[in-house]
Amino acid sequence: MPDPSPSLLTRAWQWLTAAEAPLVIERSTGPLPIAEPDERRYVAGSDWVAGTATPPLYSPLQSLAGAKSNPFLWAALLKVSDAAASLPIVALRDRQTPEGVETTRVPSVALELLRQPSPGVTGLRLRRQLMLDLQASGNAVCIVLRAPGGAATMRRVHPGRVRIEPGSTGEPRAYLIGPSGEETYYDPADVIHIAMPTAEDGVYGLWGTGYVEVLRRDLLADEALAERARRNGATGRPAAVLAPKGDMGWDEVQRRAADIAVRAMMRANDGGVLTLSGDAELKPIGWAPKEQELPAQRTFLREQVMAVTGCPPTVMGLPGANFATAQQEAALFWGHVRDLCRLVDDALSRLPAMLGESPTVRLAHDFGGVPELQPDRTERLANVAAWVGLGADPDDAAAYEGFADAPALSTSDDSAAPPVSGAPADAAGGAPLSPDDAADLIAQARAVISAADPDDPDELDALTEAQDLARMVLDALDGEGA
Repeated sequence: MPDPSPSLLTRAWQWLTAAEAPLVIERSTGPLPIAEPDERRYVAGSDWVAGTATPPLYSPLQSLAGAKSNPFLWAALLKVSDAAASLPIVALRDRQTPEGVETTRVPSVALELLRQPSPGVTGLRLRRQLMLDLQASGNAVCIVLRAPGGAATMRRVHPGRVRIEPGSTGEPRAYLIGPSGEETYYDPADVIHIAMPTAEDGVYGLWGTGYVEVLRRDLLADEALAERARRNGATGRPAAVLAPKGDMGWDEVQRRAADIAVRAMMRANDGGVLTLSGDAELKPIGWAPKEQELPAQRTFLREQVMAVTGCPPTVMGLPGANFATAQQEAALFWGHVRDLCRLVDDALSRLPAMLGESPTVRLAHDFGGVPELQPDRTERLANVAAWVGLGADPDDAAAYEGFADAPALSTSDDSAAPPVSGAPADAAGGAPLSPDDAADLIAQARAVISAADPDDPDELDALTEAQDLARMVLDALDGEGA
């Protein structure tokens, strides 16, 4: 295999001569030559020094380590990961029709691969880990290894072990995966890279920005305060100062009386007043201002974590909200999970095509069983009923309100009178239908005829009715000159 990282002089010569030398990239099915476009015709990203593999600007190792440094942040990330992994994933196919986009559920080998991505890792574990990587570091990476016999495995790669080599177009030319100095080149067609939005420019813009990078300053401040509190807690500190007045000495009775008074004060936590004789003054030692910063910082960080991760207080188990507030916060939480899952769906939808299926098949998380999102669904169903009441077609109304995968709602009136001569078969009151409607009836009749078995007595009546229907429609169209 040629050197995958040519020198700067070699890259400059290739740019000057517009050379399109192929780069050999290892795949599970064998070498795949990739040729870059002519940089003189397409120079977007050429200032990134094409061919230089770069890791994320903020280390994913620090991101995942920082995620577990704070218990509240770790719990919030797991809440979202568990919620997303608990949802079923379905395969859908979109088909363009004259009435719009028709979406249907279809079987897919990609679903089988997601159920058992590899022999040692289950689908639930992989999905939880990918969502955790995505939130903490802003990136989740998987490689799909395909064998010549058709078998495939899907393995998660730690984002810290991945570097992206950009091409002249500014898009990933190759993924370098492995320890430093022992990386393996992978074609982007074999890599599923899920990335969060980012504010970086250049090659770093190919990576996403995670929650830990956004919270890094607050996490460092919280960690520093916690460490100082730990050191103070391990050091003995007097609870009070007992100072004699003047130069008078203390005899044994006075010392015992003072000792009893101090012990009584340490046991009494009700804020009572301790009275002593005039021989000494007792000054309790309270909290220092610096020691009071830790609870305030913890509260502030907790609010920041909830805002960034999309986990409201009731989802995190914090008390104080009524039932209505809890319902609203649960709906907000699942709305955030839905937004993240859409990003994951967009990347995972490449999986069917990678496994040799039709590129029209896509994968999506199914939120139909989430009770917290049902009020929105119920409202949209009411809107469908309102549109139908205004005279709209039920299927069109369902698609308009977002139910693209709803079953067929339009029904035909079986009790309608048979069509009169000169009118199509299902015209009401003899009013002719459009040629498109007549063609649809003919297609339905032909489907019944082709699927029926003439030798089966049970299907003979259906076959006869379909034939009569097609004949009447054709006769009616001929009578109208259509």
